[in-house]
Amino acid sequence: MPIYEYGCQDCGRLVTIFLKSFSETETSVPRCSTCDGQNLIRLISQVSSVISERNRTKDLSWIDENMANRFKKNAGGKLSPGVEVS
Repeated sequence: MPIYEYGCQDCGRLVTIFLKSFSETETSVPRCSTCDGQNLIRLISQVSSVISERNRTKDLSWIDENMANRFKKNAGGKLSPGVEVS
């Protein structure tokens, strides 16, 4: 079920619309739930991703060496298998 966010140009409110299918986006005309206006602009929604602690620490390539050394020190010298800090 896709969720879309729109900004109403008439009243300035943020409108969230739930649709039954992706094909419904082509046929439906979104309306503001506050003022019933049709002058809506589709917004880019914020997304998030849930990552387990195990997978998050598996690849530390996104951090610099100093931070990796601090993580290693705080973890008692044990990091996930395959992670090497020079």
